[in-house]
This record gives sequence, C-alpha cells and structure tokens, in this order.
Amino acid sequence: MSRRQPPLTGWWLTALLSLVVALTTADVARAAGDKPTMVPKNGITTLGGELLRPDDFTGKVVLFDFWATWCKPCVVAIPHLGELAAGYAKKPFRLVSVSSDLDEEKVRGFVEEKAMHWPQVWDDSGSLANRLHVVGYPTYVLFDHQGQEIFRVSGWGPAIQRKLDQEVEAAIEEATKHPVEIAAQP
Repeated sequence: MSRRQPPLTGWWLTALLSLVVALTTADVARAAGDKPTMVPKNGITTLGGELLRPDDFTGKVVLFDFWATWCKPCVVAIPHLGELAAGYAKKPFRLVSVSSDLDEEKVRGFVEEKAMHWPQVWDDSGSLANRLHVVGYPTYVLFDHQGQEIFRVSGWGPAIQRKLDQEVEAAIEEATKHPVEIAAQP
C-alpha cells in the first residue's frame, strides 16, 4: 500500500511561495545592479530634524546602534557610545542611534536626560530595524566606508565593547588609508 503525500497547503505553501519571491526579487535586484543601501533612498530623519541621506554616509564608517529606553544593556552602553562619537568626531565616522520605543516624547526626554548628542532616530514603524534585520536590543551594525556591512553584534558587556571598539578602529583606519572618491554633485 503506498502512502499518498498531502498537497502543499496552508503555511507550507505560503512559506514556499515567500521563499521563491524573495529569491527572485534578490536575483532581479542583483541583475539590475541595485546595491542595497543602509538607509532608504529618501533618507531618515533624526529627532533633531536633520535628514540623513545615503550620500551623507559616503566614505564614512557608520555604526548603527539599535536601542530602546526599556533595555538595560542599551542604557549601560550609552556613556561608551558617547565616547565613541566624541572620540572619532574628526574622523570618517558616523554613529547613529535608532530607538524602537513607541513613545516619541519619552525618547526625546531620555535622549536629553542622557546627553546623547549624536544623531538619534525614532524608528516608530520599525522600518529601519527591519531593513537591517535587527531582532534584539541592543544591536550594533557596522558598515565600512564603502557601505558594506562588516560587523554585527547584539548585547552589551566588556567583551562586546572591546570587540566593537576594535572593529570600529580598524574600519576607520582602512577608511583613512583608502578614502572613497566622492563624485561631485552637478
């Protein structure tokens, strides 16, 4: 007696179709020469009202800090992140913190209270976190001066701090040795 396989239905079919669409979309994007960017083409707006466009990051090492006010390790990391931002202010480096909190006023108050004087983005819709595949907090995503992701880590502690510092320093050193030619705007 042979056992007949049930037809692909329900979530199996949905999962299979999603995978096919994702792979096809990725192949089409690669074929078209689309290069994924760390921020959307229309940019992201900071809490201070500054619009950060992809061109603003050209030639710079960029560290995204995904955090939330309720996340204790995120809060513990703030002083060190401030030191990074200040210490590399004259280097090709940009730190951008991205809050996932639901309440913008809470984020604004927290940022003011903790003197977080580097670009802060309120990602209320989760679109930037989704774009960069962030699933936990804190998560740090480091891009080199050519816009390629080179390091990612979640959590905070002495070992993570040391590794993050090493990766940032090495990326900045590489950016300084081999700057990216920035095309003149017409």
